[in-house]
Amino acid sequence: MARVLGVSRTRVNQLARADLIPFETDIRGIRRYRRSQVEVVANARMVRWHHQDQQA
Repeated sequence: MARVLGVSRTRVNQLARADLIPFETDIRGIRRYRRSQVEVVANARMVRWHHQDQQA
């Protein structure tokens, strides 16, 4: 999911711990992400950053 979001794996873990990206935890405690949900987050981040660049 780091590649989809354009961030590091460490940053993905930070975002998940902060409940800023949706995930489910399986029986073993491994986080599972739905690509379609993460793509929505990635698109929103891209729009936000693009919008901030235009205002600067």
